[in-house]
Amino acid sequence: MTMDTPKNLTNGATQVAPVGSIEASEDLTGIPGTHWLIVSVRALAPDGEGRLDLVNTSTHAIRALYPSPEAQVRFDAHTFHGQPDRPPERFNPHGLTIRRGANGVHQLLVVHHGVRESVEIFTVDTRDVLPRIHWRGCVLTPGSVTGNGVAPMPDGFVMTQTTLPIPKKGGRALNFEEIEGGRSIGEVLAWSSRSGWSKVDTGGDLMPNGIETSADGEWLYYADSVRQTFNRFSFRAGAAKKHVIQTGFHSDNVHWAPDGSLLLAGQQGTLREIVEYFSGKEGAACGNARVLRIDPQTMSVQPLVDCADFPLASGAVEIQGTLWLGRIRGTIGRVDLRQVHTALPD
Repeated sequence: MTMDTPKNLTNGATQVAPVGSIEASEDLTGIPGTHWLIVSVRALAPDGEGRLDLVNTSTHAIRALYPSPEAQVRFDAHTFHGQPDRPPERFNPHGLTIRRGANGVHQLLVVHHGVRESVEIFTVDTRDVLPRIHWRGCVLTPGSVTGNGVAPMPDGFVMTQTTLPIPKKGGRALNFEEIEGGRSIGEVLAWSSRSGWSKVDTGGDLMPNGIETSADGEWLYYADSVRQTFNRFSFRAGAAKKHVIQTGFHSDNVHWAPDGSLLLAGQQGTLREIVEYFSGKEGAACGNARVLRIDPQTMSVQPLVDCADFPLASGAVEIQGTLWLGRIRGTIGRVDLRQVHTALPD
């Protein structure tokens, strides 16, 4: 394993402009070849219902994408044989990603909580004026596993799972001392349509979170929020298995950028500080929103955002020269990347 600690990661844009009034823009992804953005709006109440929002990044107009009257059920019984054949009665999304398809038709994968723990699969069709979405099926997570991030593989997907330190009815809550002392609260799992679920042994992670994959499925790129690292892991025989860089912040979701780099977003602070701030604990403070651009080949890093006024940042994507940010509580925001380029040192 290779471990790097990059220098000077606290440069970048210091202002993020909020857009709209989304209550919890947990994760987000661009629709390939378009100006459309899909936002995972997670329900904040335990029995609440979330949704997927569609954002026109040119006009900043926001509308519900799913659930919606236009969304159709088109169950793929072949791929998802033995899985539920209907969408969940109450929808509550978490991490999401999109698999590029052909002729403007793509596959959307969404981690889901609530009435069932699952990865929900949709088709997104962009051949009309407005993108249309159809539910295609789901994969239930194994046992009591709670998903977090998801990324496509050639014959399925990989998913990070996290057990947060929040007590469940009848159960014992993990405490922060255990986690900060090195107790793992997550892992990486893989699902294949041929073989089902399996564990990916990435070696010693504490809290795997956001995740991406290479198109050929040979590389994983993922954040470990507790260790505050970004990791590159190889399935290739004979290759160096793992390369780790220290980010210095609670690293959350990661997404591909149009230039082939990876965008890693998160929040300055420890897991304890972020959970306490999110929960509204009196006196709790939240550090700066952070976004890094990472070269997947060299693992070199460029800071893009270091903003004190956009708390609980969780994800970032780039669309037509603008960086769009989500957060676990609060609406989306945008940064003109021309501003970032002028703010960075030579």
